[in-house]
Amino acid sequence: MKTKNVEFKKIAKGVMLLGLSSMLLTSCGGKKNQTNTGVTGNAPIFSNPQQQNDYNQLKAQYPCQSGQRVEQNFVLNVSGVQGNTIAGTMTPGGAPGASTQSYFGINTGFKDIMVITQAGQNQFNVHLSLCAVQGQTTWFIGGDAQLSNFVLDFATLNTSVSCSYGNIVQANVRFTNSKFGQDGRSFTQVCWQ
Repeated sequence: MKTKNVEFKKIAKGVMLLGLSSMLLTSCGGKKNQTNTGVTGNAPIFSNPQQQNDYNQLKAQYPCQSGQRVEQNFVLNVSGVQGNTIAGTMTPGGAPGASTQSYFGINTGFKDIMVITQAGQNQFNVHLSLCAVQGQTTWFIGGDAQLSNFVLDFATLNTSVSCSYGNIVQANVRFTNSKFGQDGRSFTQVCWQ
């Protein structure tokens, strides 16, 4: 009798946890699939309509679960490019002039997008499109969560013959999140054609 009571409690606990998990997952839905088009920074990174078109296709292929994106532009000045790898502190804004080469990357877990365009010999524009992430009681990305101190640890760039634009083979970005301190994202290559 005692064994059956213990087994029943374990089953009831499992069913309750499953129900609670299902409730949390479905409670985040129901919002319109809207994209936050506000971009901080003062210069666009796309110098031709085809780059913008490819970027829009990528956003459509990797939609955010929340339906909202936090989009930011940065300029990256590097003192020297190590082969095909760049790194440095990302300053809000953008470098003027036409971009000579574009590189696209994706974080498949969060569906975040990174675009790096070369603006000069050692100057790059970096565009981050991070999916807004809301917890049960607070925003982690988006909403009132403030992001700052962006650093590109590294980005390995590759011009590809199989894709219409170059790929970000691997990249890692760190930033400070006002909600819980140090945060970051990793990106890998993507081909959307």
